[in-house]
Amino acid sequence: MLPATLAQDIRQQVLHYLEATFHFRRGEEEEALRRFINDPEHGLFKGPWLQLRLPFRLDRSGVAPPFDLPIAFVPFQHQARAWRRLSSQGRTPRSTLVTTGTGSGKTECFLYPILDHCARERQAGRKGIKAIILYPMNALAADQAGRFAQEIFRAPGLCQGEGPTRQPLIRVGLYTGRSGAPPNPAAAQSPEIDPAGPGGDAGDAFTTMTLVIKDGREIAYRA
Repeated sequence: MLPATLAQDIRQQVLHYLEATFHFRRGEEEEALRRFINDPEHGLFKGPWLQLRLPFRLDRSGVAPPFDLPIAFVPFQHQARAWRRLSSQGRTPRSTLVTTGTGSGKTECFLYPILDHCARERQAGRKGIKAIILYPMNALAADQAGRFAQEIFRAPGLCQGEGPTRQPLIRVGLYTGRSGAPPNPAAAQSPEIDPAGPGGDAGDAFTTMTLVIKDGREIAYRA
């Protein structure tokens, strides 16, 4: 697919639509509309422009990810750096701020440290909410809860069984302002991970919290 050809095709389709919508009886009026639309400075169409974006750099350090969970891909440099700061494997995670472009894998910066931490805490017999993720929109919180669920059912060590009978070993809960009472971290079925949307009040959940992530961009550790 050639960008220049595609841009020209889109331009022609828009032009045909406008000409069919604004049909004039007199030819000079139709020609005036066409000149207005196609004016290079004040018309409807601009560009096309090309955006040149360099690819995100892969981590070539050769250092294994600091997790007990296996990672099946080579991370970007900013992901690897975030993992080294946020991992709880034999260390105390550090407060971390990640800011980078769209599609750069910001979710993975905190997704794997959280899952690895929750799995290790479960093996140690420590129950309760381990992480709370704050999002500005309910739809985004629901989408991210699905992302966590997919990874839990895909990664070895985070679920048990096979096929449709698989059972998760790590639970993810979703709490928003329409969810009713906040989750009780002391409950036997309390989720380890709680993505919260706007209006959600975690309440007593913060008494056992260890990780807080805001908007999928701002990542903070709380002891």
